[in-house]
Amino acid sequence: MESRSVKTSRALLTVVAGIAILLSLVILFGEEVFLRREFQGSTGMEWFSFRESNPELAVYILAESSEIGILMLDLGVMALVVTRMAYGRGARWPWYLLAASHTLGLGGVTWANISTGAFGVIMISVVLLALSYAALGLSAGKILRAGPAKPSAAKS
Repeated sequence: MESRSVKTSRALLTVVAGIAILLSLVILFGEEVFLRREFQGSTGMEWFSFRESNPELAVYILAESSEIGILMLDLGVMALVVTRMAYGRGARWPWYLLAASHTLGLGGVTWANISTGAFGVIMISVVLLALSYAALGLSAGKILRAGPAKPSAAKS
């Protein structure tokens, strides 16, 4: 049976994964939503003017943005599946996997966007990372101190 702290932790981690999936879909299907601001913050140029004057390079930049969206979708789906299916069963690996993937994924987004000055993206990723750490911290004592769940004895 899951403790209250693990249930709360799972709920928070589910929210983080859901937001990551939602943001990845915005990046993939509304690619210019974040790109416009990031591009202008980095170059001082309007994205639409740049896109018209350099269509080949704009296509490359959009492809790179799509890659980021796909990677974020991967992170979100993986985190959602692990959180909903394996987290809280008593094994330690989901806790470590989520801690590592959120640190690398969301920390990487934060680090990459510091240079562009995309403060909206930075704030979203920092808030998601903080929520992840809070959720993992809630359950750390219960999951990491307890051994793996014992399999129930087979009934004859």
